Amino acid sequence: MEIIINISRHCIETASKKKYNSLISQYFNADTTDIEKSIIEKQIMALVYFLENADFSDLRNRYSKAGSLSTISVIIIPENLENMHIKFDTSVFYPVWEQSKK
Repeated sequence: MEIIINISRHCIETASKKKYNSLISQYFNADTTDIEKSIIEKQIMALVYFLENADFSDLRNRYSKAGSLSTISVIIIPENLENMHIKFDTSVFYPVWEQSKK
């Protein structure tokens, strides 16, 4: 599963929060089918994990050092959420998880 995040005006953390809010709105839209809701639920769960556990300071630092000009990032969500990663242009970043620092 992939979640596309627009980072043209915000950092990855803020853009992810905006995407989360957008997905919540979509989920409760009366026109959303049960199949669409199932997909959205998985995306919401993945974003919650990402937002609660990723070290965004580290991600912002690595992104700025990579010199990426991309305004779109793609969060790749495998079955095991700890293996999710983010693609910017041709760069791939694996988040440092806050829980692993403890």
